[in-house]
Amino acid sequence: MIFKYTDFINEVKSGKLNLFRKKEISDLFTSSIEIELETEDLTDGDIDYSEKYVNEIVLKIKNSVIKHLLRIDEFTITEKIQEFIETILNEIKYEWEDYEYLVDEILEEESYEGENKLIVQLIKPQVLSYFYSDDFNYLENQFRSNFKDFYKKYKSVLKFELDNTLNRGIELSNLTYFNSIDDLIGFIQDFYDSYSIQKYWKFTENTGIHINIGLKESTNYNIIKGLLFLNDTGDDPFVFKNMEWRKNSKFCGSLISELTKEKNLIEECKKLMQDEKISDIENILNDRLIRILNEKGYKNYGVNLIPLKRFNYIEFRYPGGEMDKTNLIDKLLYFTYVVHLMTNFEYDRNIYLKKLYKFLENK
Repeated sequence: MIFKYTDFINEVKSGKLNLFRKKEISDLFTSSIEIELETEDLTDGDIDYSEKYVNEIVLKIKNSVIKHLLRIDEFTITEKIQEFIETILNEIKYEWEDYEYLVDEILEEESYEGENKLIVQLIKPQVLSYFYSDDFNYLENQFRSNFKDFYKKYKSVLKFELDNTLNRGIELSNLTYFNSIDDLIGFIQDFYDSYSIQKYWKFTENTGIHINIGLKESTNYNIIKGLLFLNDTGDDPFVFKNMEWRKNSKFCGSLISELTKEKNLIEECKKLMQDEKISDIENILNDRLIRILNEKGYKNYGVNLIPLKRFNYIEFRYPGGEMDKTNLIDKLLYFTYVVHLMTNFEYDRNIYLKKLYKFLENK
């Protein structure tokens, strides 16, 4: 059995979560995952910074920067911005051996303003990791050799990156979305089958696991509905069940807790509640939730809603540390349930309205 919880704080029963493993439901969703791992091996191979290898690293940095910029709501990647990115990356490509020149001049953040400064802030830590810290080629090869069966099965869909938040690690993800929830569950099961028989790679307090869930068909998302069921606040939040060590992570903040600080906004919604203007309340709260992420940074919260606008998926950032297979699959199904709540108007609506009323009245 995948499900080991019998007492769900949010009225969530195992039958509800089992629903999302049924093919006709599972196939409605797209899914992907990012898994971080660390190693105690400090060895570096003989790094051959050939032109091909340097070009590969620069392309990885470029793709990562573009991906991050696209996650910023209302950010438009203009031709001018593209030219600036290319200019910086060309300097890196041809001058990477001159550390002082790159770090003290080309990547000196205070020399730039506005959007250009943001771009340099994104590029700099990756340059330091790829060129002056970890041997990416060596670490990628170590993953291949220690996850032989898993790599053989999924090599055509795997992507590897360095992450500067890791001490000595690598991040793997799938290049394209899986076309169901069950496909991602199979991926997770195969990953853990290989993970359990090797000792080189570890989950640590630094490593995170991000799960991305979307719907194949474009639809409207009622964000506040899902977040009220998510339960990531209070003394014993359900989302951290069996991974309590993530509760105080700086990457797992609660958007609901942030929303409670908006006293004037809450008062406005209370008045609308008296007139039963539920739709107006939802529009106000949902808009503010997106703006909070833009203003304070999506990496500070357990849920990232920014990809909804451009990519039609939500990123859940809560899992991390020494996660076991059963627990991670539980979380995946729970997050799928939350997305389903956001996109299905009638599903558990009476419970939702009680939660919304209670949320407004208690703030």
